[in-house]
Amino acid sequence: MMRIVVLAPGRPSWVEADIEILKQFASVRFVDVLGRRYLLALFSDLYQIMRSDICYFWFGSLRHIPYLIVAKMMFKKIAIVAGGYDVARFDQIGYGAFGRSEPKINCVDCYSALRMLFCQSLLSAELKH
Repeated sequence: MMRIVVLAPGRPSWVEADIEILKQFASVRFVDVLGRRYLLALFSDLYQIMRSDICYFWFGSLRHIPYLIVAKMMFKKIAIVAGGYDVARFDQIGYGAFGRSEPKINCVDCYSALRMLFCQSLLSAELKH
């Protein structure tokens, strides 16, 4: 059975909904990247990343960079769910993660891993490939 690790800051309802959908296709583990000592969490969660087939990140957070690097080094499939504040730039109202400045990170292809999953049927197709 496929193994997926979901990495997110907390467990809000939308993360729980994704976990329930993913459980239909795979064994799912959850890693909370919020509220723990950052370096200690990285090392303790390394095992979850190692034993997964897919790393599923909620939000385009800078907190995820070490996890993304580890997952990429282990040749894991990576899915990033990003939207709203993470990808917006509305200078007129000061909204968006990048605001009036340029992005600090060059995400040319985001490791060629970004997949936009819009509904359960697309998620099912993505998990098969």
